[in-house]
Amino acid sequence: MAPENQPAKLVYLEKIKEKYKNINELNKAWATSFDDWSGFLKNDRVIPEAAADMREFMKEFTSHYYATCRDAVKRLPLICYISDAGWISTCTLKIHHLIISSGSHQNIVMW
Repeated sequence: MAPENQPAKLVYLEKIKEKYKNINELNKAWATSFDDWSGFLKNDRVIPEAAADMREFMKEFTSHYYATCRDAVKRLPLICYISDAGWISTCTLKIHHLIISSGSHQNIVMW
């Protein structure tokens, strides 16, 4: 699992705080027993009940990543942006959500 100071984990925490207004709501939804939000950050185990929230975050993260790549490439005199989405297959989440997110920013996706 990600260290507690990893930038993506800190952004994920902010998304989770928007959805679950307090730690008790999160604990109920995820079947966890964190004392506070720092417990979330320190967590180093997989929480099956968090899969839907993680999937949603990964869709946003992937979309942002590929939009950033596309925008950088479009500054160059190229015709299309071709990306290798093979890295997505290493993810434990359902990959079709990520491929859809990444594909919306590319002309061609290969793996």
